[in-house]
Formats: sequence, C-alpha cells, structure tokens
Amino acid sequence: MTSRTRVNGVEHTDSVTIYCSSAEPLLNYDAIRQKMMSVLDSSGYPAAVSVERVERVFLIVQDTVTPGSTPYVFIKPALPGANECSTGDLPSNLLRDRPPNTKVLAWGHDHVIGIGPTEIGLCPDPVTGELTYDKDGKLLGITYKAGPSVKDGLRFFDRDQPTHPDYVGPVPHFVFDFQQINIMRPGQIFIDAFSFSNTKRWGFGRCKWPKRVVT
Repeated sequence: MTSRTRVNGVEHTDSVTIYCSSAEPLLNYDAIRQKMMSVLDSSGYPAAVSVERVERVFLIVQDTVTPGSTPYVFIKPALPGANECSTGDLPSNLLRDRPPNTKVLAWGHDHVIGIGPTEIGLCPDPVTGELTYDKDGKLLGITYKAGPSVKDGLRFFDRDQPTHPDYVGPVPHFVFDFQQINIMRPGQIFIDAFSFSNTKRWGFGRCKWPKRVVT
C-alpha cells in the first residue's frame, strides 16, 4: 500500500506492505502467490476448453544449503490420468521427487473445473474412464464448486501425516482455484479447510493476490 500526501504544495509518499494472515506465513511471499497463478496457467486454465485442462500438483520447497534462501513453488509435471476433474495417479514418491537439497514446506493442487457457475465440466469415471449419464441418457456434468472435495481429503490428507512414506512434515496442503485458496492442515478435521481462518479469497481481505479476470 502506498500513500501520497501533499503538504504546503510538497508531495510526500510512504509505503507499507500489508501481509496475509500470520496463521499461514508462507502466503506472505509475493513470489509464491504469483507462482500459484502459474500453476493455473500450466493446467490450461482458463484459456483451454475444460476437457483440455488438467489438475496439477505443486510443492513449496526451500533450499537447505544456501543461507537466506526463500521458499519457492515447484510445479510437478502432469501426472498420468490427470484431467480437469483429478490430479491423476499419485505416485509413492510424490513428495520425495523434488529438487536436491530442498525440504517441503507445503504442497497442494489446483481445481480447474468451471469458470464461474455457468461452465460445466464432464468428469469421467476414475475406474472405467467412461463419462457418466443420468437415467434419461443425459451427460452428468460438474459446475464450479469452491474448496476441496471429500475425495481431496481422502487422497491428500494422509500424505500430510508422519505415518506416510513421503513424510516431510507435517505440512499443510493448499487447494486453490480462480477464486480462493483453502488450507488443509495436519491434525485438523477436513471441514476446517472451509473455515474463515483457512480460506483466503483472491483480491479480498488483507492479502494482495494476483487478480484473475474471468469473462
């Protein structure tokens, strides 16, 4: 935030950085917030049509060798089976496969279904790969829904725990889309990811997030 004040014809300026909630200090890094938008870009959102988008997994890592190094976002390649509805197959080395001499501070994935409430995404059955139809023969689609799904909680939450072979934490998992970010924290129940303290809206509140303009 920058303020400009004119006193006796002389303009004075001052500035201050307004940080995000101290409950998640990683989000205070502007480079991390900017790079999260690159996760959406790498997923084909919003430019590509919905069936050409894929959810992507990312890690927030920090160099453990260089003094004073700052955290950064490491975007994973699209996983096998990834589409607009799923990150695909999660390998057992998902968190261990990262740049050398780094530690994982957090990780997450993006949601790319729906631009607002009007676009409908068609999600194939994860087992058969076939699209789902209702009793009248109409394709079943999914419209945008903010926040992590129950499936997200089942697939990702266990990797935040010390019993998982990928254990590097415990660390939070971020689920975000064009509208908001939700934080799934180790030791909290799944529904807490939707609480006010664990939800950050793009362009609102105390964070200056990059603004997505969706038409």
